[in-house]
Amino acid sequence: MTKHTQAPSRADLLAEAVSLRSKLSRVDSSHSSQDAIANKIDNSQPDLSVMFFSADSGNGTCSPYTLVLEAAKMADRVGMKALWLPERHFEPFGGPYPNPAVLAAAVARETQNIRIRAGSVILPLHDPIETTEAWAMVDQLSDGRVDLAFGSGWNTKDFSLRPENFTDNKGIMRKGIDEFCEMWSGGSVRRRDGKGNDVEITSYPKPRQNVPGIWIAATGSLDTFYWAGQAGFNVLTMVLGGSLEDIAEKIEIYRVSRKEAGFDPAGGHVTLMLHSYVDENRSRLLKRVRGPMTSYVRSALDLHVKTNIPEQTLDGGQRDQMADFAFERYLRSASLIGTPQEITDMLARVKKIGVNEVACLLDFGLPDNHVLEGLSKLIETAEGLKDFELHKVSDRYPDHNKAAILGIACRFPGASDFVTYVGNLKSEKLAIKEPPSNRWPTAKPALVRGGFIDLVEYFDSAPFRISPTEAAVMDPHQRLFLETVWQALEDAGLRPCDLRGQSIGVFVAMYSTSYLQRCTSNSDPLSVAGGLASMVANRTSFVFDWRGPSETVDTACSSGLVAVHRALRALRSGECDIAVVGGVSLLLSDVESTRLAALGVLAEDGRCRAFDVAASGQARGEGVAAVVLKRWDMAKRDGDRVHALVAGSAVNHAGGLAGSLTLPSSTSQAKTVVDAWKDAGLTPEETGYVEAHGAGTAHGDRSEISALRSAFSTMKAKAVDWTVGSVKPAIGSLDACGGIAGLISAVASVEYGFRPALLSLKTPAPDLAMDGSGLRLADKTEIWNDQFRTAAAHAYGLGGVAAHVVVENAPDVSFVKAKTDLPVICPVFGWDAAGLVRQRQRLAKWLFSNLDEDLYAVSSSLCLNREPMAMRWVAVVNTLPELASLLSDNAGPLAIASSVANDDLHIANAKAIINGVDPKKFSIKTHRVCLPSYSFAPTCFPIDGLPVASIRNGKRDEVARYYDYVTNAGSGRDGPIYLTLAPLPDVVPGFSWTRTMRDPNAHPEHAAMMRSAQLEMRKTLLADIAFEKVHRVLDIGCGFATDLIDLVTQHANLHGVGYTIAPAQAQMANSRVIAAGLSEKVQIFNRNSSTDLFPGFFDLAIGYEVGHHIEDKQGLFANLSQALRPGGKLALIDCAADTAKSIHLPEVGSWTSTLTEYADILAQHGFRLIRVIDASSEVGNFLVDPGLDSMLAGESGEGADLVAKVQYSWDGFGAALREGLIRYLLITAERLDEGAKPPVDWNRSSMGIER
Repeated sequence: MTKHTQAPSRADLLAEAVSLRSKLSRVDSSHSSQDAIANKIDNSQPDLSVMFFSADSGNGTCSPYTLVLEAAKMADRVGMKALWLPERHFEPFGGPYPNPAVLAAAVARETQNIRIRAGSVILPLHDPIETTEAWAMVDQLSDGRVDLAFGSGWNTKDFSLRPENFTDNKGIMRKGIDEFCEMWSGGSVRRRDGKGNDVEITSYPKPRQNVPGIWIAATGSLDTFYWAGQAGFNVLTMVLGGSLEDIAEKIEIYRVSRKEAGFDPAGGHVTLMLHSYVDENRSRLLKRVRGPMTSYVRSALDLHVKTNIPEQTLDGGQRDQMADFAFERYLRSASLIGTPQEITDMLARVKKIGVNEVACLLDFGLPDNHVLEGLSKLIETAEGLKDFELHKVSDRYPDHNKAAILGIACRFPGASDFVTYVGNLKSEKLAIKEPPSNRWPTAKPALVRGGFIDLVEYFDSAPFRISPTEAAVMDPHQRLFLETVWQALEDAGLRPCDLRGQSIGVFVAMYSTSYLQRCTSNSDPLSVAGGLASMVANRTSFVFDWRGPSETVDTACSSGLVAVHRALRALRSGECDIAVVGGVSLLLSDVESTRLAALGVLAEDGRCRAFDVAASGQARGEGVAAVVLKRWDMAKRDGDRVHALVAGSAVNHAGGLAGSLTLPSSTSQAKTVVDAWKDAGLTPEETGYVEAHGAGTAHGDRSEISALRSAFSTMKAKAVDWTVGSVKPAIGSLDACGGIAGLISAVASVEYGFRPALLSLKTPAPDLAMDGSGLRLADKTEIWNDQFRTAAAHAYGLGGVAAHVVVENAPDVSFVKAKTDLPVICPVFGWDAAGLVRQRQRLAKWLFSNLDEDLYAVSSSLCLNREPMAMRWVAVVNTLPELASLLSDNAGPLAIASSVANDDLHIANAKAIINGVDPKKFSIKTHRVCLPSYSFAPTCFPIDGLPVASIRNGKRDEVARYYDYVTNAGSGRDGPIYLTLAPLPDVVPGFSWTRTMRDPNAHPEHAAMMRSAQLEMRKTLLADIAFEKVHRVLDIGCGFATDLIDLVTQHANLHGVGYTIAPAQAQMANSRVIAAGLSEKVQIFNRNSSTDLFPGFFDLAIGYEVGHHIEDKQGLFANLSQALRPGGKLALIDCAADTAKSIHLPEVGSWTSTLTEYADILAQHGFRLIRVIDASSEVGNFLVDPGLDSMLAGESGEGADLVAKVQYSWDGFGAALREGLIRYLLITAERLDEGAKPPVDWNRSSMGIER
């Protein structure tokens, strides 16, 4: 037998309990995790929870955790109290549960309300720091639903993890609980670090709740029950070889101990673990249960004997006899296994002895389907008891059914943003006006008034990596929606760089053909994608690199709410993690208005009088809006700021029963309303608001109000004062964007607590018959102070699709100010220098009007919630006025307030941000401030889609002119043409590289040698590229597309894009791509790699002898940095000067950086060198050219003079290589993650530069 040390005395136990109790007294005892403790034993039935304890570990072919997750979800749905997860080690019996925190994290993601409990953590096997860290993570994941039971351990084999702790396991457990409580509540403990120093340790992350419920696992020892009572903890126990009467005695000792310690004796929570299975057919129950339960008892018996009586062995007969006896005894007196009546009797018995909760142990060998069937019947039995009540989930549906609106951005008539729009709603502003004078090329438009937005022809293409050439032939619907999505992300506190590659859905309402009506003759191939409605969603997904659903919705005027419905379903089903929903509609042509006027849809005077006796038709309008949605449970988990919640939605069509394809059906609309509220799990309460469609036509208005009346009656709504309004009289119908505008109006109503007025209303139409319905028209804006506010947005489309969306206000969140020492760091970013100036000016203007804002929150928002761009300005300040003043001055890029003295740390961090480090590294999360959005460049792209020059700089540069000459000279040549030098191990007598390139047929053996060397160099450069992971490759100077054609031919998964600055070269490259049959896989553009942004994201970028021909290397590598995904590879063949200064020869188009400059610019733009191969000597051999003079003497025609200059420069270049003045390098580098520290030292070392 194992010898144990003597148990602590009663006085020792009491002293420990007092110490622990003093720590717990710091924590608010009213926390929800402790809500059952105050229940009186004799006033309620015991709670029911689920426990897993003893599943067999199996052979690894099927997961033992499927049953856990399914039972957890079932228990969560019906409101069972908790799910208990054990800690078991090194035995098949209970083997699946070595780490309850890991399994608890999975349960947290699958459930919403149920408490998640460790049952129990064997604390002597762990450092309490480790336990605190792990369960604090689960507490965050579960939104504060963690409780823990602690045990001292009894299985000697478990202590293989910490053998030194076995002899004093109880004492170590009690000390460990002391430390756990200290750290959980924000305190620290002391440890020795790796150098033996005594240090203070504080654990992270911080948990969501202040303190979890704490249980002590107590079975046989009376001391443990007594100590738990003295400490004020709860107790987790089981019937172990005894009876309920034995448990009753221990519970009585526990209650007496609590009373001695000054606690309410009835307040301690006793949880009893009982094996559970219910079936009304007793013979079937015994048939199912006997085998698994007997086998379970046999395994438990073997483990007990092996651990506690190792010298004793049992033969098979003894084991079977004892197992059969134990089964019969457990069935009668110590389990919840039986018929419903037997279960009822057992619950009454455990209630009588003072048990507060029964943990129903499910995993004792039954098949999964039988376990779940038995759990379902147990729930039915419990619900049938007169005084038994499961802790029901709220009448509202679970949090994961709702979507949180994190961000809103909009441009509506009279409002350039959401804040202005809310102000307009409150102040009852009318934004209907005459069309802008230059909007349509017609003297007498059909639309005499409408709601218009400004600057529809302006767009900043750079942040979206769209070239000006392509932007010029894009539908403004696409352009404005991209900018609006960016602004919505900013309002949501999300950075585009953090969302790349994620499952983000895009759902956009758009159906306007006004752009195509306006631009009918554009022959540019780019205009095809530029004019398709589907591209509004698809281009958004492409530009932001999002992998979720991407859908453009067209159901006429209900499109916006249908898009919301689709997004909500996609979030619930897990199709996407975040959804961006929006709508866009612009009045770019008067043709649509002419047709609608002919249909009699439009009001002749351009005034919409919704629900008024004078209603005569619609008022048209335009707008663009986007909202960012995220599942509410995930938003709570992540601490997101939320505008409001989308609780439910519904969509339907009237079908063939409708009286007309184009007239709304009251019956189908009513069903949509009822279905949406049912989907939300709500009914309209006493007060609320409906943002109606409000078309302003007599039939449409009458049909809509009739539908609302009918729906409210069907739902037996308690509504006594629901106002009905519509924003259409104020801003127009907005077509595809109208549903989103209605949604945003409803959101503003519940978020800001007001019910908007219906501006058109003078005399309500008498046939609306609203008396007694609980509905009334909103004739004025009303304050709405209800704590819980619900509203709805309703819409129907010309073709019969109706949609209804229910929203509610988000719970109030009180923010704690961050404990940050002054000064603070405040970065501002711009895509280019002009953008940085615009952003500084915009932020300064806002700050001067908001100097009462929280400085820490402003700093945090700038660091954490704004896209870090190439141009950076950083201030270090102590006050907001200091920041506002510095923003207005010309100081920068580092601006330090005069009050900041000798703060080396913050100034060093600010400099690091300027040098490319992500500011997230230097900030902590606090409540977020709604700062001004990014100030896009006001670049005009005429609505008619006029083309712009493919190369933006006015003069054709020497590089382009040279390559055009080379292209024309070699235009008749067959086969692949590689426009690079080649490495030769030695000088080849008689070889002339210029002659061989000019006429390869003259010396075929030299041409073959050169091509072989060129290909070998490429093979060496790309040797480390894992092409199975490469899907898109970019060639920044593609020549005749030879290298792209080779790569795409060799690797079937590849698609390629090539840029060349030379128009003739681009034309020949495209011809060769088409001839190779690769036009669907390779795209060639006549563009400048340093100024024209690359289309989309790439896994690999190559550039062979390109970089030194580009003067604007900052532009080149900034462009590459934006285009390459993190982890993407860069493969270059390039030159660098091993001299004190760079070598610039603009007359031949050559700008050669020094080695240091090259290393640093790569680091600055987030590229870490992988390998650098110096081929200078070999390429120097290649460039020895005795036939240069005679070859150049034969050149003639336009450009021959330039060819001579360039070729002689190559000759000089060869000499510089041989003399060591210039290096010819094969370079591979990796794109680092966003915000990584620039690897300056590493790159310099890789280049062979002394540090």
